[in-house]
Amino acid sequence: MNNNQASTTIKDDSSEKIFCPHCLELEEMATALENFIGRVNEQLLKSEMSDMELEQIFSACVDPMIVIHVDGIIVRVNRQILTLLDKTCEQVVGLACPELLTEKECQLATSSQKTKQTDIDLINNDGEQVSYIMTTSRLVTIDGTLGTLARYKNITERYIYQTERE
Repeated sequence: MNNNQASTTIKDDSSEKIFCPHCLELEEMATALENFIGRVNEQLLKSEMSDMELEQIFSACVDPMIVIHVDGIIVRVNRQILTLLDKTCEQVVGLACPELLTEKECQLATSSQKTKQTDIDLINNDGEQVSYIMTTSRLVTIDGTLGTLARYKNITERYIYQTERE
């Protein structure tokens, strides 16, 4: 038997331990693997915390926002757009853009331009015209594909004020 591969038995008062040359190497590998798993778990936790923070920002924004996938499918909405549309999340997510938004809004949302702004007039639930600046920005969606974030800034009061001054 080769001495490099031989195992030794050590007896002490409490137990008997068998040592082999490969055991130490395996223990080192196990420790390295445990450390790697710990670092990966820490990165996952940080990533989940970042996702939660972004979700809170998206939800807390006072402006209505909607995320539209490059193929025109609505993939995410915030509470404010649901209020504006008088719909639930289940009624909106998964719809094709033209099923919910105007043709002009859908053209902006699926445009290849990085960022674009335009004025949009919509009718609210009370039948009143409301003026918005719709800003669209390209982004990468959760599944890694391209999409567009559309944000609606209510400018009705500003528009009324400017009209009264003229």
